[in-house]
Amino acid sequence: RPFNFYVHRASMTDESASPPNCDSIMVLVPCPTLARNEDLASLPRDEAIEVYKQQFGKGMVDDVRDAVLRRLSVLGGLENLSDLILDEVLDTPATYA
Repeated sequence: RPFNFYVHRASMTDESASPPNCDSIMVLVPCPTLARNEDLASLPRDEAIEVYKQQFGKGMVDDVRDAVLRRLSVLGGLENLSDLILDEVLDTPATYA
């Protein structure tokens, strides 16, 4: 299902945001908030975060990533964007739980 997302190309205005002849692009995709679970309050933080991460499973994250890359690939110069990614960080709300 289609969704909106925000793209920021920091290297366009700040040369120090990426290595020479490269770009730095950040994509922010709106997503649901974490469903809080009171039972996790008694667990150590690391264990609780692992449980929260299950709300955003690898399949879901991969599907959203692929959809974003497909949508960006229709823009001139970005046809092979996925082949040009040198470094990538994927965060979900559980990253910051």
